[in-house]
Amino acid sequence: MKKVKTIVPIALACTTIIAFFSLGATISYLTDAEAKDNIITIGKVALEIDEPSYEDSKIVAAGGSVTKNPVITNIGTKDEYVFFRVGVPKRNVTLLYEAHTEIGDNPKRIYEEGTPTENNRTFDDNYNTTAIVQKSDEIYKIIADGVNGTTSTAVSAELTDNGEPKASPQLDFYYNKGVDSSNNVKEGWIYLKRELNQPTSGTDAGKYDYYYFGYNKKLAKEKKTVSLFDRIQLKSFIDEEVNSKDDDKPLNEETQITIDAYGIQADSLGGELNSLRDFVEQADLLKIFNIIKEKKG
Repeated sequence: MKKVKTIVPIALACTTIIAFFSLGATISYLTDAEAKDNIITIGKVALEIDEPSYEDSKIVAAGGSVTKNPVITNIGTKDEYVFFRVGVPKRNVTLLYEAHTEIGDNPKRIYEEGTPTENNRTFDDNYNTTAIVQKSDEIYKIIADGVNGTTSTAVSAELTDNGEPKASPQLDFYYNKGVDSSNNVKEGWIYLKRELNQPTSGTDAGKYDYYYFGYNKKLAKEKKTVSLFDRIQLKSFIDEEVNSKDDDKPLNEETQITIDAYGIQADSLGGELNSLRDFVEQADLLKIFNIIKEKKG
């Protein structure tokens, strides 16, 4: 078994911003990204995406975490509904347990730190390992701390049987969920949907799982969302399975987490969507996001 390699996640903050605005009876849109500070100004609607505590090129060993806390600020003049899309890279890896792990009762399987997870094993009828295999898995854990009264919630807890695959043991995505308890609204994020195994291209191309979230309240001008999540952790896997061809660049562009922000002017939606209560539920956020998607083409 090879050692788990220390990996430098360089330039993990890959951001794109998409903003929408209305004029008269029409809705227009533009996509752009400013490389230095990620600011777009479009008419009366503008968004800024930021990661206040993120440090580029910070060294992290497999199993270690780095602060990464994406937020959106409304720097326009109109209330907006805002959304995030997060792309988590997948690669063919042999994931390793990060601690002493006991699974099952008949028989009980015991795995020490650094041994392949069950996701990377095939078994006979008696749960004896017959082979160790690479599988396509997300290579980062996403960690939320439950900031500002939100609840740290796993995406796996939000999944249904409605056409979405069951969560696998390697699905590790937690986010800061907004809550509505006895009309005491805590601002935060609502999980909308995910898209699995989206292909990418380029050197050492892999695949991404995309996760979509909407903010549960209209974002007034100069206001900022709570962070979607707070830290990322590189999972443990066998050395050299996720590397670029250059020793000094252990992670390439296909292993970066991507973050896209979307916004739309709140009073441009029409009908019942113009009179939503303070807490916006998943079904209405999906309707709003679908409007953005249609206008984006």
